[in-house]
Amino acid sequence: MNIKRRAFIKKTFFATSLPVSLGLLNTVHAATNGQVATNIVFFYVPDGCTPDRWHPTGTDGNLNFPAQTLVLEDIQDKLIFIKNMTMYGRDAAPGGGGHEAGIKRVLTANATESLDLYLGRRIQNEQTPTPYSNVFLGLYANYQSSAESKMSYNQAGSEPTYLDDPLHAYTTYFGDMGTTPIGILQNKAIIDSINADLTALKSQVGYEEYQRLNTHTQSLYEMEQRLTKLPATDDSGNCIQNDFNAGGFDNSNSSYYAEANADVLFDLQTDVAVQALACGVSRVVSISVSHKVSPNHFGLQFGQHHPMSHTNGSDEFDALKSYTNSKFKQLVQKLDAEGLLESTVVLMCSELGNSNSHSQQTMPFVLAGNGGQGNNMPTGRVVEGDSHSNLLVSLAAMMGFTDIDKYGDDGQSENTGPMSGLIL
Repeated sequence: MNIKRRAFIKKTFFATSLPVSLGLLNTVHAATNGQVATNIVFFYVPDGCTPDRWHPTGTDGNLNFPAQTLVLEDIQDKLIFIKNMTMYGRDAAPGGGGHEAGIKRVLTANATESLDLYLGRRIQNEQTPTPYSNVFLGLYANYQSSAESKMSYNQAGSEPTYLDDPLHAYTTYFGDMGTTPIGILQNKAIIDSINADLTALKSQVGYEEYQRLNTHTQSLYEMEQRLTKLPATDDSGNCIQNDFNAGGFDNSNSSYYAEANADVLFDLQTDVAVQALACGVSRVVSISVSHKVSPNHFGLQFGQHHPMSHTNGSDEFDALKSYTNSKFKQLVQKLDAEGLLESTVVLMCSELGNSNSHSQQTMPFVLAGNGGQGNNMPTGRVVEGDSHSNLLVSLAAMMGFTDIDKYGDDGQSENTGPMSGLIL
């Protein structure tokens, strides 16, 4: 199945005059060299953690990992672990209400709209729009679930639909891309044509304008280099993935709810997520691994996730957390292999901190990727947190929305701005 390639220049480009075209080039240059992360992924895992078996200790670049996060040790150079992060209620006290309040709070910070939908909406309205504002992928997200059991909410407070069947997700997000009018030309030939115009223009301008044109030419060269990192294309410039579902997964009889299929389901949904970003289907992907009070065991035959979360640090719960962390690791590695991690920020989150006590302190939040070109967000370290509202402000800023200094309501009017220590 073919998918239209990443959108990057408006269709009206060649209908405008050259001065307007140069203005567009300035915009592109600012977007690619400014403090903007191109993509963002939210990766939800259920039921919190056992804090002393989750949070790494030690020095930056040489962290010591306990049982639940040990599987992440060999990619620590790509991660930031946040410690002592609290999800506050509107009364400035650590959030209560257990799973139910936590799942509504994790991306809203007590607002109505969750950050993933907020960013998708603003990208569509204020930046170059994509075919879909958001991509929602589930792993058992709708299996034995109830209302308000996932992390995403629109402006009206309603939940979007997470797609648990990877074949249905693939068809939904990619099936009509060949005919959907998205108003964008997506071929490297556009860059070649603009470069030819710039070359011709250089002989007609003075020294100062000549230097400006050289800057634009360099920007176009950098764009062309980035295009080489995208998936293969056919002769029409379509983004293709010939090996999707090479194993022949059969989605009949709701097999996407079978615990024994956990590995293949994670593999396929990871492919859909990465392909969606690579081909510009959306810049915002939300992945829900099960849901609050998870009934799943992901094929590990010793008990459901939620009951195991109340065993106060059992080997069984360690194994479940290690399993979901291994899938987060798989996503990070796939993004890196496709050349996307450097322009993507990924947040792993949950609705609880200490799963046994239902605390919303010491939240198990982990970041991967890049804080935006032009930002200095070193990975391989542990960062001190405070209100998770500040983290949401930081993520919005990484996506180019620096006009907000508060997201949601944590009951602390003086606590504004991005999370301290994240961007150095």
